[in-house]
Amino acid sequence: MCNPNTTGKLESKVEALVNAPAKSPRHAIKLAMEINALVGHENYGCLSFSHGFAPCLTPPPRLPGEYKAWDDLAHMLPTLWSTGQLQRYIDEDFPMLDATNLPKEHALRAAHILGITIHAYWHVGGLRAPDGGEELVPKNLERPWYYIVCNLLYREHPFMGFYEMLMAAFNYPDLQSPTFPKPGPEHSISWVDERKKNFGMYEYNPDEVFVETLDNVVSLSGVMTEKAFFCVSFVCLRLSLKTKAFI
Repeated sequence: MCNPNTTGKLESKVEALVNAPAKSPRHAIKLAMEINALVGHENYGCLSFSHGFAPCLTPPPRLPGEYKAWDDLAHMLPTLWSTGQLQRYIDEDFPMLDATNLPKEHALRAAHILGITIHAYWHVGGLRAPDGGEELVPKNLERPWYYIVCNLLYREHPFMGFYEMLMAAFNYPDLQSPTFPKPGPEHSISWVDERKKNFGMYEYNPDEVFVETLDNVVSLSGVMTEKAFFCVSFVCLRLSLKTKAFI
């Protein structure tokens, strides 16, 4: 059981770091790394010298069992979209799940799945929102997504952000292969623990991650060009801080 005094001190320290002015780009990266180490996740944002804007641990490859319906939805989206059945499935068959028990380590993956589905339902599905059209988003999507974004990703207003749209949008199936190069000490993460490993989150060398080694968590079309579009963006961003000597 958590000591409330310890929890309160941690929250105060994290809040102070979040609001601390960065003295330089290098200092901003150090602040981000310190925040993530304190809280044990990257829901405030992925940023480090070793991995650039990519996550320092591989995102969990699946959600907890009680949220399996969301993972199933991710696999079904290409078919539901291409056959025009997405809105009917969400309105009639998709369950309402309570997001308040979702572990923070799974927040980015869940926000990605629900956010993409809301986009598909609202726009790809042929429905355009008039002024005040937020009520057009079904509650079985809107309520859990709103909770995750505002409470687990710490945003004042709900929106689909950069990190869950791109950085948590992939599975890394090859990273656990016996033949895949193991990360070196420069890629070790101090805040990794058995809980995260049980979730399927591992340290990795971002230099070994390429388009060919990634799989989309969610695909609307199911075609290779969509995967390439998003994966190329990811690979470019994980290389973005290789000029750290100049920061």
